[in-house]
Amino acid sequence: MLYFKEIFFSLMFFASSSLALTLDEAIKISLDTHPLIKSKKADFGSSVSDLDVAKWQRWFNFSAQTQRLSSKEPGYNNQNGLTASVEQPLYTGGKISGGIDEADAKLYGAREAIAEAFKQVSIKVVDAYGNCLKYLQKVKYSEQNVVEHNRLYKSIQNRLTSGVSSEADVSLARARLNQANSELSQFKISLQNSLSALSILMSKKVIEKDIEAFNFTPNYGSLDELTATVIKNSPTLRRLEYEIKQAESDKEIKKSALYPQVSMRYERYAGLAQEINGDRSRVFLVANMQTGAGFSTVSSLESAEQKILSAKSSFESGKLDISEQLTSQYNEMRNYLSQVDDARDYVEQSDKVASSYERQYIIGKRSWFDLLNSKKEAVDAKYNFADMEIGSSISAKKLAILIAEESVK
Repeated sequence: MLYFKEIFFSLMFFASSSLALTLDEAIKISLDTHPLIKSKKADFGSSVSDLDVAKWQRWFNFSAQTQRLSSKEPGYNNQNGLTASVEQPLYTGGKISGGIDEADAKLYGAREAIAEAFKQVSIKVVDAYGNCLKYLQKVKYSEQNVVEHNRLYKSIQNRLTSGVSSEADVSLARARLNQANSELSQFKISLQNSLSALSILMSKKVIEKDIEAFNFTPNYGSLDELTATVIKNSPTLRRLEYEIKQAESDKEIKKSALYPQVSMRYERYAGLAQEINGDRSRVFLVANMQTGAGFSTVSSLESAEQKILSAKSSFESGKLDISEQLTSQYNEMRNYLSQVDDARDYVEQSDKVASSYERQYIIGKRSWFDLLNSKKEAVDAKYNFADMEIGSSISAKKLAILIAEESVK
């Protein structure tokens, strides 16, 4: 009996609500319910049966044949006969062992395919969960922005009534308020799309209150060290290695056609059946050889050799793809991390500038246009900070998934 062990990550998460759905919980639910995982597990179960079938080929084969004879000869009219036989393979030229090796490689390849699917689904969940976090934060900032622009719009209307501001200032304030409302609507739509994507991955309805903020500070070595670790732990590469073994075993199976298939056969006759020297049973060796039409066997061997070369090329290509994916993810994480502190400082400074411009506007040292632009810059800084802060944690989490070694026993 083979058991599947789900992914485990040594990451720290900080809960904002005991009822919220953590990222790890979202991943675990997805791994339990996602159709891709179920499909790979079904393939594994099929491979287990295929291996059993391949092993049974080493055992004897029993067969029985009945016959009825109609003849005008006296004593032979409408008589029945039964022939039972047992045949045990002795030498197959590597056909049986090759079949077992092929089924065995297929089994372990299917096991690695499950671990590979774990990573694929986990990364999709992280992306969807991260988008939910990002748009939740942006909706919050955008709602604050709408409240602020409503306040400014009412303020400029009062100034227009008092005769100290122009109609153009009111129009500009109204335009900026409409822009703020439009941004809020867009972020809400993006949030709902992200929640829907996460719900599909989990096969479970997810709402805004389910999402829990988290923070993760990575502590990784150099890119070269990570690359060596990922290549060592990659289930994709292990699966491709087993595909090479499958191709090599398939070649051995095809090669066996060049050799005779030798077996020992025992036959027993009952009823109407021919007798051999007065005996109704016999034991003998059977040698059978089928080379196929023309040079088809030679051609099949050449085809098998090309499949081996193709599998080896796929393995090398897989190494390049994994290295490229890791490098991209590693650089993305470092890029986010390098900008988080600057983005946080930019939020603080832009808020201070906006507050300063509002005070200066009241005493006539700044224009209404300058004030609204400072408010726009302040909220844009918050949107950018959300991208950097959440992006760094999500990127680090995805990198952790790539590095993690899956244990499927």
